Amino acid sequence: MKHFTSRNGSVLIVSADPALSEGIRWALERVGMDSTLATDPVEAVQRLAWDAPAAIVVDLRFQEMEADQIVRRAIVCRETHGVPIIALGDHPEDADSLLDSGCAAALPRDSAPQSLAEIISQLVHARLG
Repeated sequence: MKHFTSRNGSVLIVSADPALSEGIRWALERVGMDSTLATDPVEAVQRLAWDAPAAIVVDLRFQEMEADQIVRRAIVCRETHGVPIIALGDHPEDADSLLDSGCAAALPRDSAPQSLAEIISQLVHARLG
C-alpha cells in the first residue's frame, strides 16, 4: 500500500462538523493517508492552492452555494485540476448538481468513515497510478 504524505498531497476535508472530520481523518490514517482540515469555505479555498491536495472531501452542510463554489474553484484551479472531489450530503439529491459540476463521488454524510477512506484511497490511487 502506498503511503500518501505531503509530497503526494494530503486529503483536504472541508467540514465544520468536528465529529465528521475527525472520523474521516482517523479512517484515512488507517489506510496510510494524511489529511488537512478546513472548517469554513474561505479557508478551504485558500488551502486548495497552498496544500495541493490529493483529494477533497466537501461536507454539503455548508450552504449549498458555498459548497458549490469550493467544488468549482477546485476544478478550475491549476493546482487542483483533476483532483477527485467527494461530496457528502444528507440527501442524495443534495449532491446532484455537484456531480454535474465534476465531483468524482457523492456519498451519504452518514457513511462509515472506513468506507469513505477506502473510496478516497481508490480514487487517489487511480489518479496517481
